[in-house]
Amino acid sequence: MKIQKWSAFHIALILWLTNVVQCIGECRIQNKELFCEDVAIENITIPKDVFSVYLKNGFTNLTDGIFENDNRWESIRKLDITSQHGQRFDDRAFAGLNNLTYLGLHTAWWFSLSYTVFEDLVTLITLDFSGNVRFVLRDLCDILRNAPLPFLQEVIVDGIQSEGTSSYLTLDDEFFEALTGNKKRRIKILSMSNTKLLSISFESISRYGVCNSIEVFIARNVSTVNLDNGYKIHRGYSFYGEPCKTLRTVDISGAKNVLFQSNLWYLDLFPFYCASLVSFFFNTNDIIANDIDLKYPLYFGMNGPKHLDMTECPIKIRKFSFSNSRLAKLNVHTHLNAVTISSFQIADVSSNELEYVSPQLLASSVNIKYINVSTNKLHVMQESHTRDFERLLWALRKLEILDLSQNGIFSIPRLMFINTTSLEYLDLSMNKLQSIDFVIQHLVRLKTFNLQRNWFLMIDENTQLVLDNLNYRQLNSTDEGLVIDLSHNNFICTCDTVVINSIKWMETLPKELLAGDLNNYKCDLDGAQVNIVRGGLQETKSYCRLQKALLALAICLPPTVSAIAAILIKRFIRQRKQRRQQRRQQKIDIGLERLRNETFPKKYLVFFSFCSEDAVAATNLFFTELEKRLKDIVDTPRNLVCIGDRNFRPGHPIGEEIIRCIDESAVTILAVSNAFCKKHWCKREIQETYDQDKPIILLMLEHVEPETMGIVLHKLFERYTIAKLVFEDCQIRLEPDWAIFCDSIINLSMKYLDE
Repeated sequence: MKIQKWSAFHIALILWLTNVVQCIGECRIQNKELFCEDVAIENITIPKDVFSVYLKNGFTNLTDGIFENDNRWESIRKLDITSQHGQRFDDRAFAGLNNLTYLGLHTAWWFSLSYTVFEDLVTLITLDFSGNVRFVLRDLCDILRNAPLPFLQEVIVDGIQSEGTSSYLTLDDEFFEALTGNKKRRIKILSMSNTKLLSISFESISRYGVCNSIEVFIARNVSTVNLDNGYKIHRGYSFYGEPCKTLRTVDISGAKNVLFQSNLWYLDLFPFYCASLVSFFFNTNDIIANDIDLKYPLYFGMNGPKHLDMTECPIKIRKFSFSNSRLAKLNVHTHLNAVTISSFQIADVSSNELEYVSPQLLASSVNIKYINVSTNKLHVMQESHTRDFERLLWALRKLEILDLSQNGIFSIPRLMFINTTSLEYLDLSMNKLQSIDFVIQHLVRLKTFNLQRNWFLMIDENTQLVLDNLNYRQLNSTDEGLVIDLSHNNFICTCDTVVINSIKWMETLPKELLAGDLNNYKCDLDGAQVNIVRGGLQETKSYCRLQKALLALAICLPPTVSAIAAILIKRFIRQRKQRRQQRRQQKIDIGLERLRNETFPKKYLVFFSFCSEDAVAATNLFFTELEKRLKDIVDTPRNLVCIGDRNFRPGHPIGEEIIRCIDESAVTILAVSNAFCKKHWCKREIQETYDQDKPIILLMLEHVEPETMGIVLHKLFERYTIAKLVFEDCQIRLEPDWAIFCDSIINLSMKYLDE
């Protein structure tokens, strides 16, 4: 009998230890936050200094009082629950969480909530209900209506009801009554991203006091009904009443199904909308509308200027952002209300297709401080409407930050910045400038002048004079020093006097004046890359003396002596070339050894980018052979080529995975086709590779017109040699051949040994 009791005790002890080991094995603590996956709640032990808990799977239902069994749950401030299957939450499922301020519930499956499930959450501030794509909004309204939640301030319902037969949402009395607890709650933040929106009742917003507290409204990637028809705008989105007093930020980035009529009749009726729909937003400070899903480029004033009269619209807007939304032309004359003139400070229309912006668009925006028009096509305006381009910024005397990078601009008009005397940051990088012949000496507040990745071959005397004046001003000023970024330009080093003076000027510049890595200030000296600011002048002069000596020998000595000298020089050059080849081969051998030992600075040799339409040709005809040959060269069994299908981590943001894989690869190969040039993520991979300054090989799968490529890809196409997959007589071959192609990859990757 005694033996049996000890056996039962041992069995119980083993079971208890198993549970403890399971809890420890499946839970981890990071930054005082507890993460548990596939662990039953009753098996979780809350450490003393943990206030946030993240639960994933591990249970099917939350029963009454499950958190009351352990009083340590009382200390938890944040609880986030994610499940991959359906659940049931009973009446008092969250009882015992007496200090909870954040609750997150997320599942892509059907689940059941009791109408009184939130009754005990009297301290809750944030309710994150995102990702519940099958949960019906009206059911959530019933739950919110039955819960006190007196301190609730933030409600996140991203993706709610987005899957199912009735997926479009109607935000009416029922929704706003439940949201505010019939005017008892002061909701400050409402997020409804990734939903489908049928209509919003602004009268209901006003009726239930939403505008007495709401500060931020987020509706990213929302599908709307067709806003192309004026009747629908009037019927579903009209508003007659007081402006929303507390609303400060509206973010509708990524909106889908938004159509604009080409004649833009609604601009002429804008005063009418000021009294109706627009008046609701009079107190809004930040309007963010990036990545709007438009089928066609958006031209405002294609056939002549349009007039936008906003004098009766006292909108207190501070920031307006409309980037990456296919905006092509802004030929609009704007007249603003005095309130708007005073408040408007930030405008971002980057990554669009802008070819023209009327100076009259900005004429009233005299208090604007920040403008970002990078990654557009303003070179068209510079070439075709030079006078308007010169006058574009004349009204902006308080402008502090201007980004005109990546616009293909060849020349800046002389007086373009004549009135922008408050300018502190000027970015003209990634354009096609070859000199500075515009007035800039008067910009006494300028702190950063970015000219990197332009088309400067040398710094001519006029440009030297302009920059010397800026430098002289800084030397005699107590302000923070000016920095100028001239890196990554294709400078040349020759024996020409003008070029020698340019090199001398750059080498004698104060190093604190130059921004960026000084190793990126290089010039081409007879095919060799020379660091201009670190001994470039001496090396160039030595080269020139050698050239002069060779010329003198050729003229003064008899032909025999000249021939002997030529032989000796040729031998010397050959020996130097052989030494260079030996050093290069030694470097390659070291690199290959480090690749085999997995100590190379980069995890992969190649990041291979292609679009889904080219998957067969890219993988079956190229990728497999490439990986096999690289493995043979390196003599390693591990994968040396990174591709999205194999190496992207599931569940992570695509943008982050692109950045990571490109960063972990030494060389990027872009499989270019017409389909590739149209893909959004392919463009992101092109841009990220370019931004990381990675060696790039263009593999042409077919003929692509330059206008299809986009600015960055076309620049790469013009600058670097390419490879092609050629299809002839049912045969496929690589040009150049595989040996040359793989050798190029190995050589390009060796740059990371220097770093």
